[in-house]
Amino acid sequence: MKLRINKSYIISLLLTVLISVASFQLWFVFKPIPVSFNISGIGKCKINIQLNKKDNDDFAKIKSAEKDIVFNNNEFKEFSVKRMIKPKRFRILISNLQPLQPIIISNIKLNNSYELNEYNKYSVSGADFHIKNNSLILYPISERIEIKYNKTLDITAPIQFEPELLLIIFILSFFITYKIVDCLTKLSKEQSNSDIIFLTIFFIFLLVPVSYINNDEISYAENRSLAKLYPLYSKYTGVNFNFGKQFDNWYNDRFNLRRFFISVYDTKNLLNKNWKTKKVIKGKEDWLFLATRASIESYTNATPFTDEELISINKYLSSIDEYCRKSGKLFYFVIVPDKHKIYPEYYSDLIRKVNDDSKSKAVQLVEYLNKYSKIKVIYLKDIITANKDKGYLYDKQDTHWNLLGTYYGYLGIMHLISKDINDLYIYNPKGKTKWKEQGGLNNSLPDILKNKIEFYYDVPDVSDRKAICDVKMENCFNKSQKRNLLVYGDSFTENLAYYLPESFNKTQFLRKQGKLSPFGMNEADVVILEIVERFLPAELGVYKEEE
Repeated sequence: MKLRINKSYIISLLLTVLISVASFQLWFVFKPIPVSFNISGIGKCKINIQLNKKDNDDFAKIKSAEKDIVFNNNEFKEFSVKRMIKPKRFRILISNLQPLQPIIISNIKLNNSYELNEYNKYSVSGADFHIKNNSLILYPISERIEIKYNKTLDITAPIQFEPELLLIIFILSFFITYKIVDCLTKLSKEQSNSDIIFLTIFFIFLLVPVSYINNDEISYAENRSLAKLYPLYSKYTGVNFNFGKQFDNWYNDRFNLRRFFISVYDTKNLLNKNWKTKKVIKGKEDWLFLATRASIESYTNATPFTDEELISINKYLSSIDEYCRKSGKLFYFVIVPDKHKIYPEYYSDLIRKVNDDSKSKAVQLVEYLNKYSKIKVIYLKDIITANKDKGYLYDKQDTHWNLLGTYYGYLGIMHLISKDINDLYIYNPKGKTKWKEQGGLNNSLPDILKNKIEFYYDVPDVSDRKAICDVKMENCFNKSQKRNLLVYGDSFTENLAYYLPESFNKTQFLRKQGKLSPFGMNEADVVILEIVERFLPAELGVYKEEE
């Protein structure tokens, strides 16, 4: 009896093998590199571990891992840095350090066995350091410390093989390719050669997106992190039931020719006078505005607070205010207006207001707090709007206020505080200088949509400031003043660092992360919580802002 071999099976099997090999990045991967060390100190901080792909000090091609640390004697900490095959350089970033007390680090290891304990090979910024008892002792002068190992690493990530995923890919590929080959075989008997060629080309095009997978972790063109791929099964967490959604997000960020299709879309946007991307809305006269859902809702005033949300915010802020009152401190809640609230005339006609600004969340919250709490609150919109004739107050192609807009915000804050402290010095810069457009929104755009013009504005000349600040302008000292200030805030507090330290002895700026606690307020006489309008109430513990 003669054995007959089905050609469709043979062809399908060969194609399945090719697809399985081509998709090896899914089932044959390098495991995360473990980084561990012992650390001791007082208080808390955030630690970010970075491995650099290149053998240089730029740390532009990095993979990282991050944890919030609450010190409790000498602790062993381990981080897992994913998607780094062969790192060349290593550094530790310590941020949000509270208080500025010594930290001891020892027994640094990569891959559980590669020791990095030659502490004379490290360089440190943001702290003085000494080497003692085979440990690195840091004496912080800033809340942000960088510890960099200056020798080239010689390690490779361990390999992780996922046979379950390979089996799924193999089986699905075989059934799909067999069906396609079988259909083509039947068509070859019934249809013309041109039809067969067309179908063959069509199915080849279907494979083009998977012919190359981008393994970058960060898209610098889009100014964001790309989606990560998590395993289908892990011995630590078991079956990953979100694998399908995670794989879809990962694939959508990395398929072949993705940048080409984005550039085609961007070209279409360029031809459209009122274009909008995921992050940026094109306004009038070269103005750009943030396009996140929260920012658009802030402009339209479409979603007022519910009673439950107002009660929750009031309860949270009142708890801070009550602690400050009992501790002899003064607490102030400051809301910075969104750029489109100051310059609505330049906003895109694509977006329509649902309610006028008298119905905004900021106005609603201020009225509620004034009625039902003792909290000292200010919404800076009125004072900033009143000074629009003095010059540009926000950057045209960035979402932030410039030094002129910040100055009037500073005056509004000081006017509020001066009701309680009547001897505070209020800084008044004497001259003017040129401010170069920051262009954060413009920089996040693809090249074809970017405005190549640089904008300059007249802003106060702050070169005569007396306060001395660290490099990050997070800790400032001014011997000519008496009281101490602690500011919790977002990116809008960065420019306030040019003004507020002139009115206080010691000024500390902390990025708000999660709910505030009394921890860290001990030295402060005045505590300010600053929030930009679009973050209401996401930054107040009510709900999270959707990205």
